[in-house]
Amino acid sequence: SIIWKRLLICSFLWLTCSLVYYGLSINSVSLSSNKYVSFMLVVLVEIPAYIVVVIVLDKYGRKKTMIVTYTTCAATSLLFAFLPRSDLWSIP
Repeated sequence: SIIWKRLLICSFLWLTCSLVYYGLSINSVSLSSNKYVSFMLVVLVEIPAYIVVVIVLDKYGRKKTMIVTYTTCAATSLLFAFLPRSDLWSIP
């Protein structure tokens, strides 16, 4: 019973994390007029992220890290949904 509950929760978290990650990665080409520059910016951000995630997981653990990252992702996604659409934030 507890194993099924954990399996469902982990499956849901994996699915939502994957969908958000790929959605943001695919949409990142709209950051700049050059889609290759935009994609390279996303790739360059991921390189230090792999190092930081190891340090954060060792220090705070998986549960606290996931709670903070999912909450931050939800809050910023909701914030961006209410921002006015303009090219003011685009990267030249």
